[in-house]
Amino acid sequence: MAVPIMLLAFLLASPLTAPAQTRIRVGTCARTLTAGVGSQFAVAQKLGWFAQEGLDVEVVPLTGSTDCVKFVATREFLITLPSMEPLAIARQQGVRIKNFYTAYQTPGDAIAVPAESPIQKLSDLKGKTIGVTNMASAGVIIARALAATSGLNPDTDINSSSPARARSRRRCCAASRSTR
Repeated sequence: MAVPIMLLAFLLASPLTAPAQTRIRVGTCARTLTAGVGSQFAVAQKLGWFAQEGLDVEVVPLTGSTDCVKFVATREFLITLPSMEPLAIARQQGVRIKNFYTAYQTPGDAIAVPAESPIQKLSDLKGKTIGVTNMASAGVIIARALAATSGLNPDTDINSSSPARARSRRRCCAASRSTR
């Protein structure tokens, strides 16, 4: 008689259904998961760490750090993993946002030209277009800041462009030529 009573007590004390998990969206600030961007979330998910904490995490690739900061500021995402440059700009604009971890110890963006290029210093970029991974990346912010520190006006002396923007311009121009 003691065994059935203990079994009944155990069944009554243990939940019959799994506890509900809290669903959250986490933004990674690049379109693909790499060792530096988003892999920490993928590993935690694969190893079940989120589930152990009662979390159902959806990892969403975003276009860049600027968008990551914007989506946290507008509360579309609870957590993202941006670089620090867009965060600093948002804070200067009054956005109440906090950083408690970054995967990036140094900026991953740089301006590079071939060794034989006539561009040898930042001020030589006047009138040039600087390529960036995408227009929402921190690369745009860094390029503009570097231009400003070299005495250029980032609004009038340089342009930034991304592969996606170039494709869009080609489609637009091809469409306008075909309608003539």
